[in-house]
Amino acid sequence: MFTGPYFDAVWKNIDCQGLFENATLLDKPTEFPASPKLDKLSKDVQAEFKWSGRANILDDFFLTNFGGLNSTTIKWPKSTVDSFQDQFRKGLLKGNYGRETVSAIGK
Repeated sequence: MFTGPYFDAVWKNIDCQGLFENATLLDKPTEFPASPKLDKLSKDVQAEFKWSGRANILDDFFLTNFGGLNSTTIKWPKSTVDSFQDQFRKGLLKGNYGRETVSAIGK
C-alpha cells in the first residue's frame, strides 16, 4: 500500500483467468426479475453510473430468460445448440468472450 495524491492505493495480484473460469461467479442467472428502471434510481446513484456526467446511460434492458419465466436454469432450444455446434466446428463461434477464448476452451 502507498499513499497517492488523491487516495491510498492497494495493489494485489489477481488471478483474472481463474475468476473467468469460475462458473459460480459468472454466467449464472440473476436473482432479480428485472433490472431497475433508470428513473427509479436515486440521482446520486445515477451520477455514480454516469461518472458525474462524463458518460451516458441508456435505459436499455433485454429480458432473455431461456428457461422460462420461473426457471433458474438456462434451457436452449435444440436448434440453438445445433447452430452453436455447427459454428464451433467451422471455427466461427464467437460466444460471449470471442473466438480466441472459444478456441482455447475447445482444446
